[in-house]
Order: sequence, then C-alpha cells, then structure tokens
Amino acid sequence: MASMRRKRLNLFLGLVLVAFWAATGRSQTTAGTILGAVADETGARVPRAAVTITNLETGITRALTSDEAGRYRAPNLPPGSYEVRAELTGFRTAVRRGIQLTVGSEAVVDLTLSVGAVVFLLLRWAFAPLTQLKALAGSIGAGQGKAGTGEEIA
Repeated sequence: MASMRRKRLNLFLGLVLVAFWAATGRSQTTAGTILGAVADETGARVPRAAVTITNLETGITRALTSDEAGRYRAPNLPPGSYEVRAELTGFRTAVRRGIQLTVGSEAVVDLTLSVGAVVFLLLRWAFAPLTQLKALAGSIGAGQGKAGTGEEIA
C-alpha cells in the first residue's frame, strides 16, 4: 500500500514539474513575430509576392515570399520598430511603417497591392537631313512668329 502511494506521489510531482517546465519555457522567448497576408484591391490573395521586413532601428532586413494563399510569417524577430513592404510585378508597392514589435508578440500586418500603371515605351531612331528638319520646323509653326515666315531658326 505504501509503495502505491509513493508511485502516485512521484507521478503527481512529475506532472507538476512538466507543467512548470512547459509554462516557463514559453515565457522565456525574447522575440516576436510579424505575419499577415497580401491581397489585391478586390480582396483576392496574392501568391508569390516579395515581402521585405526591415527593423527601422538596426536596418536589418528579412526577405520572404508569400505562399500560395498569399500568407507570410516572420518568426523570431527582435523587439523594435519595423517596416513591412510587399512587391509584385504589375502592382504598386505596399508599405506599412511603424509596426511596434514587443517580446512574445505577434503583429498581424495585412497588405493590399493596387494595380500599377502599365507603361509602354516606344523609341524610334530616325536621322533626317538638317534641311528636312528646318523645313519641318517652318511648317509646324506657320503663322506663329519667325517659324511661320520661313526665316531660319537658330
């Protein structure tokens, strides 16, 4: 009977120690996490967006890529002030600054990318003789000062 009590007591003390160890282990963290999702203006999630997290005090950055569901997660970041930036070709860059991260905290930073302007650049290299350029200048400015009189424009 005494050995049964001893076994139960040992089991109870063991469980108490495991619970205490688990509780103190979680509170010993010295870092935080920034996580969130990247979406477009319609709310659709954006996969494979480049996400850059910068500690504004140290300048240290962490580069991530959003997953297929547009989510990202950056664990084990030291406490401080952060900037989160998301970029993807065809969209304007989204930036959030001043995110304060404390010990053991999780900051949720969702970013929205808006469609960027599409720019087409067409270059045409043409070399015309100088006399053709002078004639063209005269015809464009007809009736407007010296160019319209046919006088040479210096």
